[in-house]
Amino acid sequence: MANAYPNLPTSTYPVRLPSLGSDSGAWGAILNNFLSSSHTAAGFLSTISVQSTNYSMQLYPGETVLASGSITITLPTAVNNSNFYTVKKTDATGTTVTVSTVLSQTIDGGSSAVISVQYVSVTVVSNGSNWFVI
Repeated sequence: MANAYPNLPTSTYPVRLPSLGSDSGAWGAILNNFLSSSHTAAGFLSTISVQSTNYSMQLYPGETVLASGSITITLPTAVNNSNFYTVKKTDATGTTVTVSTVLSQTIDGGSSAVISVQYVSVTVVSNGSNWFVI
């Protein structure tokens, strides 16, 4: 059976994005910048990590941290940052997970957000200068 939509991907010719830097500049700086800032090294659009020690989040869009223990998760700068970040406490212990900022930035007007209950999460977005819980 012929493909009714010949310009759409098929199992024979799937869609794929080029790897960062593998295009010898043919794709242009804009696409290379997009690939470097919007994809992890493995090519994913976001990253999920499990942390039990203090950790600084990266500039990955949609980065999610599953946190346990008495630790601090530090957000990247909110300045010119259009990404969102999520931190979730996964353990049942009486410890707290603190979400902190850099450069005296705030989270909903405060210096940090504290999670003390298992399975509670905090997702934040930036207005270009500070963080807000959504």
